[in-house]
Amino acid sequence: VTGVQTCALPISGLVYSLLCRLFASRLRLTEPTPEAPKITKHIIIIGGGYAGVAAAQALERELASDLSVGIWLLSQKNYLLHTPMLSEVSSSAVNAQNISPPLRSFFDRTQVVLCEVDGVDLERGVVLIAEDARNQARELPFDHLLLAVGGVANFFGNKAVAAEAFTFKSLQDAMLLRNQIIDMFERADVESDAAKRQR
Repeated sequence: VTGVQTCALPISGLVYSLLCRLFASRLRLTEPTPEAPKITKHIIIIGGGYAGVAAAQALERELASDLSVGIWLLSQKNYLLHTPMLSEVSSSAVNAQNISPPLRSFFDRTQVVLCEVDGVDLERGVVLIAEDARNQARELPFDHLLLAVGGVANFFGNKAVAAEAFTFKSLQDAMLLRNQIIDMFERADVESDAAKRQR
C-alpha cells in the first residue's frame, strides 16, 4: 500500500498541473501572453569585430522601445576577438578562450548569424548568404545595412613573404606562432651543436 501511495502522489500532481493549465486560460485565470510586435524594419550589420558589436549595442540602446525593428549581426566567427591580446596567447600567458567571449553574450535582442556573406544586392536590398555546412544559400532582406568587415593580411603581391611569414590577425595565427616558438625551443633543447642551438 505504501508503494502505491508514493507512486500516486507524483501522478496526481502531474494531473493537477495539466488540469490547471487547461482550465486557467478558459477561465481567464492567467493574463494572455502579449504577442511580439511584427518586425517591419530590418537592420543588418556585417562583421563581428569591435565596430560591428559596438554598432549593434548602440542600436539596441537607441531602439530599446521600438520592437518593430529587427537587428541582425552577420559574422564568420561566433566570438569577439580582443586582438591587442593576441601576443599574450602566442606567449602562452593567456588562454585563447579568455580573449574571445561569445558574440551573443553582448546582446539582448540582436540576432547573431554565423555565416559567410557571398555578396550584397543593393537594388533588391538583400544580403546573399553563402552555402556552407550550417547554412543553405539564402537571402536576408534589409532596410539598413552597416558594413564593419575589418581587414585581412595583405602582402602586396609579394608571394615569397606570403609563403614564409606568419600572419597575426586571428586566434589560429596566435596559436600557430605559439606552437612554432615552443617547437623551436624543443629543437634547441636537444641540439648538440652550440651554433645551431643559438640560431
